Amino acid sequence: MFKNLVVYRVSGPDGTPWHADLSTLEEGLGKARFLPCGTTQPMAIGWVPPRDPSAAETGADTGMAPLAESVGGQWLMRLVIEQKVLPSAVVKRRTQELARQLEQTTGRKPGKKQSKELKEEAVLALLPQAFTKQASVNVWLDTR
Repeated sequence: MFKNLVVYRVSGPDGTPWHADLSTLEEGLGKARFLPCGTTQPMAIGWVPPRDPSAAETGADTGMAPLAESVGGQWLMRLVIEQKVLPSAVVKRRTQELARQLEQTTGRKPGKKQSKELKEEAVLALLPQAFTKQASVNVWLDTR
């Protein structure tokens, strides 16, 4: 289940031991459920059920499966991170096309600020066509 393991000790703000129950954790995770990237959204992060791999791929979580699961006193969770992949060469080429069009219409090259705006415009135009890349992080919480 785990390829790499990073261990953290969780404590309260004043150094006292941390105490929580599964229902409180579930409620908190429910506020940050995973929803896939929108058309112009470059990244999405959220929680999915730890035992349902299809929920991460489709984002079709029915809300029925728990986001935190207790197995023998251990809590299991899964965080999914989805990013849109835009190669920098494609963004650069589109930005140059926009700059050429602007130069032809106005008769002058765009300045530094305007070039930055053109790049942002190019990224926004290309995001709906971009591929998505997903990664998930399994979280194991030992309550003892």
